[in-house]
Amino acid sequence: MDVATCTEEAAVVKQKIRAFRDNVDSYHKTWYQAAVELANSISVEPSIPRRVQRQKNRNNVPAESPEEYYRRVITVPLLGKRVYYLPLTAHLCL
Repeated sequence: MDVATCTEEAAVVKQKIRAFRDNVDSYHKTWYQAAVELANSISVEPSIPRRVQRQKNRNNVPAESPEEYYRRVITVPLLGKRVYYLPLTAHLCL
């Protein structure tokens, strides 16, 4: 693959990730439902990790439901990091 093709493909991927990020609620709902179905198949109930006053090792995000918690802690940061790091990793497709 040449550099021009790689750059074009990276731009397309970045645009799609931005679309996911812009419509994070609808995409997350679909992804979350798939995760819940998988968890239910092995008898695991979705839950929010216990909250404490001071937290050092993980996010202590307030949320009303497990779906909202995982959207704030996993989906939104993951999509943001993918958009940021994609140009830095574009050279890997050479």
